[in-house]
Amino acid sequence: WALESAKKKRQRKESQERVASGGSEKELYQPPGGLERTVQVCQITCSFSFAWCSLLACHWYVHIYAEIYEWTDIWAKVVMAMIVSAGSFVVISVFDKVADSEDTSAKVDRALHTLIYA
Repeated sequence: WALESAKKKRQRKESQERVASGGSEKELYQPPGGLERTVQVCQITCSFSFAWCSLLACHWYVHIYAEIYEWTDIWAKVVMAMIVSAGSFVVISVFDKVADSEDTSAKVDRALHTLIYA
């Protein structure tokens, strides 16, 4: 509690110093509100839903092979972890390469970075 109070006092003092030095309160971070916040919540919800659906699909895929080749439960989980990790690495790497390309516009770069951070 004391640390929280000290942090708030420090932030208030920094804000007052900024205003006194010719800056304004609007230069401080303003949390998104209204429609922007709603869109962010929807994006996060969709990304989590997609992640869980992808994980479940990978689990089903590995389960089929585990039954065919009579894998142990631990081996199936190790294979699933390797597939998910490798797949995530490949997708993020491809998105990053495309975003770093000079052929894409700023809007495409921003969209790809949103996908990477989601």
